[in-house]
Amino acid sequence: VCSSDLQPLEGIIFETFFYSADGRVLFCQQTTAIDGELLTLPAGDGAIEFTWDELPLQPGRYTVAVSCQRVDSSAIIGWTSGPVLEVREGKRVRGHFYAPHRWRHVA
Repeated sequence: VCSSDLQPLEGIIFETFFYSADGRVLFCQQTTAIDGELLTLPAGDGAIEFTWDELPLQPGRYTVAVSCQRVDSSAIIGWTSGPVLEVREGKRVRGHFYAPHRWRHVA
């Protein structure tokens, strides 16, 4: 999605997007920008690995997309869309996704 054959790419932000079967963007909270994680990609081919402890989507079909951009620009320099993801089981909640959370009483 984001590569350079000639020189490293510095200060790169990655984001994921999830689209419902009807094409709506559900949310985009998976980004390296939140924690200030700026990646440097060496020249040539490689891969970025993204892991998630829990997939909070409701049962259904979704398309996953990934973008990358430099931290000093809003221009997207790489975008890929695909694969279709089919979620067969999930936490039954109102809305399109479950966001892991905690509750507590504060006195």
